Amino acid sequence: MTRKTILAALTATLLTPAAGALADCRPIEEPAANPGLEQIKTNMSLGHFGAALDGFDVPTETKNKLIDDLTRTFGSDGARCTTIRRVAQGPYFMSEIVLFEESPQQLFYFVISGQTDGDTFRMTDINITSKYDDVRPLLF
Repeated sequence: MTRKTILAALTATLLTPAAGALADCRPIEEPAANPGLEQIKTNMSLGHFGAALDGFDVPTETKNKLIDDLTRTFGSDGARCTTIRRVAQGPYFMSEIVLFEESPQQLFYFVISGQTDGDTFRMTDINITSKYDDVRPLLF
């Protein structure tokens, strides 16, 4: 195989979305995924923003504005997502950077942090940006 053929095959493999990828927010293997956080990401990818933010302990007005903003941006269909970084800051705290694709030209990075207790996750912070430069320092 030529270098060009190998590159073309690799590119096609990496850029071809899997069937049912909309609701598939594949976790990173290490550190282990938290089922509560995985459910939050699944709800977001399906457009169920109210359910995703249900346990987020912020004032109701703030939460409702965030839900409205997310619904306006992603619609009720949600967006395809991919977990690109997970860090366990300790045995009871975890953060993830999750890429949500509203369209091929519009990407959003969600930085989600919270407390873990077994299979549960209590979101304590969420930051959303469309600028890769905002999350790049957190990736390395």
